[in-house]
Amino acid sequence: MPRVRIAHKAATVTDAQAAQTWLKQFAGSAAHAAALGLDDSVVLEPDAEGRSPPTSSGARSPQDEVGIRDQPDPDRLVVSARLESPGFVVIADTYYPGWEARVDGSPASLFPADLLFRAVFVPSGEHDILLRYEPASFRYGVGLFVLGCLVCAAVLLTT
Repeated sequence: MPRVRIAHKAATVTDAQAAQTWLKQFAGSAAHAAALGLDDSVVLEPDAEGRSPPTSSGARSPQDEVGIRDQPDPDRLVVSARLESPGFVVIADTYYPGWEARVDGSPASLFPADLLFRAVFVPSGEHDILLRYEPASFRYGVGLFVLGCLVCAAVLLTT
């Protein structure tokens, strides 16, 4: 399966345990993922805020296209997608808290997909999807560093 793909069929589950249970039905099969229909489907968990993924009502089309447009560093990925009907762009990179998604510049939910990966809901049409890794812990760390520098400077100036 490719690193990025479009899935129009989504099974929504409540958590990782439910996703694992759903995917176990395919675990014993020697067939390729495409033969099992997994190339056009995805198992999705709620996003980091607990929002469930929207229902995808579309179907695969020969005109659907998706590809990586730019990856200047490991913390940023730009994907271009064209969908004839709404669906999910699935990125076969590890899902981890701190990743953020934008579709055409607007914030978008990022859903854990197939236990390990990331998925973004994309409406029909041509779209640019930006994924960035910007964990809150980094922002807090930078803020505390700046605050610490200011305190040290204040102490040095007053002595």
